[in-house]
Formats: sequence, structure tokens, C-alpha cells
Amino acid sequence: MHFAVFNEDKPDHTELRMATREEHLAYMGGFDIRIGGPIKNEAGDMIGSCIVVQLGSLAEAEAFVANDPYTKAGLFERTRVVEFLPAIWQETPS
Repeated sequence: MHFAVFNEDKPDHTELRMATREEHLAYMGGFDIRIGGPIKNEAGDMIGSCIVVQLGSLAEAEAFVANDPYTKAGLFERTRVVEFLPAIWQETPS
């Protein structure tokens, strides 16, 4: 099953995001991430993230989010986890 995770950072938490980024990326490396990355505002600042991950259940997806170093550090104001059904896929040219 695929799950989409939408995270919205707390305002003015860029320093916390950057301080925790390496730990977050290392954590992500242990999962079957299909696509993921930061969401940016008009000024180009990272203000959240979107991740599509393959896991066995909603409970596993919620545990994935709960154990993310960003979550543990208190970066997010809001998080939403929903089942995602990939319907259109286009490979990125090499």
C-alpha cells in the first residue's frame, strides 16, 4: 500500500528543520520512499514536506511519521497521512 504524508512546518522553524535534516534523511533511507521532498513557499523557503511511502498498513504509516526525527523534534504544526493509489506514473528522464 502507498501512503501520502503531508507535513506543514511550524512558522519560523527553518533552523530546527536544518539542524535535524541529516538525521531525517538517514531515517528516510530505511523505508521504501517512492517520492519525497520539501514543500516551498513563494520565497523558496522550505515550509513542509510531502512523502509517498510504501508500507503495509495505515498503522505502519502512522508509526513511520511518529518516529521521523522531524516529528520527534517538534517541527510540524500539522501532519496528514492518507492512503494513496498511484494511477499515473512518468519516469524522470536520465
